Amino acid sequence: MRPSGVAIRVQPKLTPYRILYPGGSFVTGDSFVTGDSFVTGIGTSMATARGDAHLVQLLAQAERRVTARIAETLEANGSSLEQWRVLCVLAERDGSPMNEIAARAMLPSPTLTRVVDRMVAANLVHRRVDNRDRRRVLVFLTSRGYDLCRTLTREVRRHETELASPGFDRERLAELLSQLISEAR
Repeated sequence: MRPSGVAIRVQPKLTPYRILYPGGSFVTGDSFVTGDSFVTGIGTSMATARGDAHLVQLLAQAERRVTARIAETLEANGSSLEQWRVLCVLAERDGSPMNEIAARAMLPSPTLTRVVDRMVAANLVHRRVDNRDRRRVLVFLTSRGYDLCRTLTREVRRHETELASPGFDRERLAELLSQLISEAR
């Protein structure tokens, strides 16, 4: 049941989500964003920011809304959220092993493999066997991948600025979220 006076704007596209819990367990599903809540593919709704909500629910709701809007921006630029995350990981630490990329990009290994396969085909990255451990594969950005990462990151930053209302303290929010993440480990 939605709160009275709340208009629901249904987004026709289902967005996959993955909720990670401490210890590595996770829940996945599909959701779509509505006016003040998200609805999973099985019809469960969460509390809204205006209602009685737990911090976990508010964080999940905010993440979904921002991620959905950022994903639209990335798709308009011919990329995906997953590709952008991989590009950012590699821009920060080029030549990373797949397991490290998966952890830092918050992608399950099979999904990362598919994403990297597509990125290799698009000449955004290339793979190379680790000379120190032949069992490991390292992934490197190509110059095209680096250029795309810079372009997409610029677009994402612009979009993040548009999401915030006047007076919104982005730096303070980042500080608080970083603190929450480090304390939750």
